Amino acid sequence: MKPLPPDGVPPNALMRRDGLLFVGEKGTMVSGFYGNARPLLLAPKEKFQDFQPPPKTLRRCDQDDHYTEWTTACKTGAETVCPIEFGCEMTEMALLGALALRAGVPLEWDAEAMRVTNHDDVNRYVDPPYRAGWQL
Repeated sequence: MKPLPPDGVPPNALMRRDGLLFVGEKGTMVSGFYGNARPLLLAPKEKFQDFQPPPKTLRRCDQDDHYTEWTTACKTGAETVCPIEFGCEMTEMALLGALALRAGVPLEWDAEAMRVTNHDDVNRYVDPPYRAGWQL
């Protein structure tokens, strides 16, 4: 599922395996995803022909994917570019978005208790019961 290219973006510009698409008032940017946010495309081209990216001030992944970085961190104890705690919070937020879409109503979330507080019936999706023979 890929978005249709906005005005000024060539049709094949969004055919990467992954990436980010930013559409703003002054133009459009397609960038990488895995710790590599350098612009791959800025449109309209004539408006951004003299664009110079800002200097790199933050540490980057050695590879262009977070899997290699995660594996290296597990094996060596090195820190990841994105702290795992932040990744957990982002995952929780994304899953809550999916949960709200599934529920079809706005949800109030108690992060400490890991529970929806305003629609108790939705909590069956948060921690569903295991099928017979499957348990932790």
